[in-house]
Amino acid sequence: ASGLDAELTIAGGGALLGEYRALAAQLGLGRSARFLGEESDRARLMHELRCADVFILPTRREGLPRALLEAMAVGLPAVATRVAGIPELLHPDDLIEPEDAHALALKVREFSVSRQRRLEASRRNLRRARDFEASKLRALREAFYAHLVREFEQ
Repeated sequence: ASGLDAELTIAGGGALLGEYRALAAQLGLGRSARFLGEESDRARLMHELRCADVFILPTRREGLPRALLEAMAVGLPAVATRVAGIPELLHPDDLIEPEDAHALALKVREFSVSRQRRLEASRRNLRRARDFEASKLRALREAFYAHLVREFEQ
């Protein structure tokens, strides 16, 4: 409605997938909304991420979302809700409150119209995702376990 020419690709399944498809049809989105469903082919999913301009995760509840980390690791700017572990990952400028569709639309528009905004978020997300590389997490886990052993030996 705002004149933004966008294409939405939705990855994942779940109980509401049928409702989302029906809503897209009802809104007349046609090929502007594409539903991948559950995607078990990691190479295909990574290809989809690399082809995207923005990753959007408007969730009501989440832990530390692997999907968001994967998007960040390929340098995607992202918008997500300020729930659970997500604020540990994303810059505050890229967060919205749950259920705030208007704020979500504004953030997506920001990224759509500003190349500079996308580049800043992309660089920031790529740097942050590196903190979650397997080797770094392994070292942190080992240090944590060593700390526990020392505490229990006392």
